[in-house]
Amino acid sequence: MRKEVCGAFALYEMVRREDDFIDDFEDDLTIRKEIDEQVEESKTIHKPKPRSRRGRRYADKQSSKKAPLALRAIAWVALLFLFFGVGYWGTSFTLKVLNKKNLVRQEEIVQNQQELSELVASETNAGRKVTFPLYIPMNGDVVRKDIVVLSSLMEDDMERLILKLFEECGDSLRGVNILHIFRNGDTAYVDISGGFMSALNALGEETSTLLITGVVRTLKENFSPVSKVRFLVEGKIPQSGAPVNLSVPWELRS
Repeated sequence: MRKEVCGAFALYEMVRREDDFIDDFEDDLTIRKEIDEQVEESKTIHKPKPRSRRGRRYADKQSSKKAPLALRAIAWVALLFLFFGVGYWGTSFTLKVLNKKNLVRQEEIVQNQQELSELVASETNAGRKVTFPLYIPMNGDVVRKDIVVLSSLMEDDMERLILKLFEECGDSLRGVNILHIFRNGDTAYVDISGGFMSALNALGEETSTLLITGVVRTLKENFSPVSKVRFLVEGKIPQSGAPVNLSVPWELRS
């Protein structure tokens, strides 16, 4: 009898402990479940709202949108002006410094008004003298004679050479003046004073032809691309009154 009572009491104690264990396990499971729910709830609160595919495309488009074209063009132009201004100022300043130290000075170029005045007043202008071949009628032929003149403008050089040629022909052409000279293409126009016609008549046909040939050859060899010469008398084309035909341009036979 006593053994049965002890066995029953032991069985009761085992059942009670099992129940306590189950209760503790369920309590732990409940607590863990509540903690997991709270964590999930917090994640849900801070999780960003999902966007639709259209919304994502619009957001990406807005974030990558560039500045207006006009604004970008103005910015580029301003940047170019800035670089140009800095470069121009820097180059100018550098050249001034180098010029003061005579590092980039060129002897052929005047630097200021004082040097220009000195150049005009000095005798170094003789370095601009040029030797020209002059063709003069002599003994029934055209003879070459080299002369040295102070060269300047083409038209002025032409006038000097023609007047020098007239001097070499004697007194017949004394007092004959050049009124105007200009060039148009390969043709030089020589406007001579009215005494030219009388001088040609005094020289005769042969010498007049040599004189005109000498003028044409002188201008052709010294002033390219001149190959023809049109003679005018007092601004007009002479049709008659001379031993040679001056109504047409003269040129050398090839």
